[in-house]
Amino acid sequence: MFQKVKKVIFYLNSLVSFFRMVDPKVSVIVPVYNLERYLPRVVDSLRTQSADRGLWEAVFVDDRSPDGSLDLLNSLTSGESNMKVIPRRENGGLSAARNTGIKYCNGEFIAQLDGDDMLESGAMDVLANYLGENPEVEYFYSSHRQVDVDGNHIKTVTSMPFDADALFHYNFLSHLKGYSRGVNDQIGGFRDLYAEDWDHALRANVVLSPEQFGQIPDVLALYTMRPGSIIHTTPDETKREDVCSFLKPHVEAKVGGPVRMFW
Repeated sequence: MFQKVKKVIFYLNSLVSFFRMVDPKVSVIVPVYNLERYLPRVVDSLRTQSADRGLWEAVFVDDRSPDGSLDLLNSLTSGESNMKVIPRRENGGLSAARNTGIKYCNGEFIAQLDGDDMLESGAMDVLANYLGENPEVEYFYSSHRQVDVDGNHIKTVTSMPFDADALFHYNFLSHLKGYSRGVNDQIGGFRDLYAEDWDHALRANVVLSPEQFGQIPDVLALYTMRPGSIIHTTPDETKREDVCSFLKPHVEAKVGGPVRMFW
C-alpha cells in the first residue's frame, strides 16, 4: 500500500513539474474595446515575435465590444497556439478587462499592452532575457516609441531609472510594463478608478523595494497616439480633478496624515 502511495505521489509531482515546465514565462494581457481598426497590426506584432512560442502567451480580452472586434480577434488568432481570446459577458472597463485576462493567463510574469499598441519584433526575447538575468525584479517597464494611427514614428520616449518619490508626481512606468503574478495577487489586482495602472504601480511601490523595479532601456513597445482615446478626449479640468482625487489617499498614506490636494 505504501509503495502504491509513493508511486501516486511521484506521478503527481511529475505532472506538476510538467505543467510548470510548459507554463510561459510572460503572459501579455491585451484589453480590447471597439478597436477593430487596430487589431490586425497588434496581433501581427505578436505573431512575428522572434522569441520561442513557449516563452510567452498573449491573452486578448474583449470587453463586450459593440463593433466586430471579437469576431476579428477570433479570426486573427485562429491556429495560434500561444494566443487566446476571452470574451466578457458585459462591459466592465479597463480594470475589469485586465483582471479577467490575469485570471485566465498562465505566465509567471504579466505584461500589459493596450489593444491599439504594438510590440517591436524582438520585444519578448529582450524581456525574457532581462527577467532571467535580473531575478530580483518584480515590476518592469521599458522605453517606447510614439506612433500615429498609421504607424508612423513620432518620437522615442526613453525610460528613466526608478525613483519611488517621482512616482507620486507622474507615472513614468510606461509601455511596455508588467509585474510578477505574486505581486499582482498581493496588492489585489487592478481597481476600477482613474489611472488604474498608475494606482497599481503605487500600491506595488508599498510592498516592493526600489531594487525590485526594473528599468529596461530598450524600446519594446509602439504607443499609438490615437485622437479618440480617453486621454485625448477627457477635458483638462476633469483630468486635474481626477488626478487630485486619485492621488490624495496615496499621498496621505505616504506622509501619514491628511493633505490638501491642488493643481
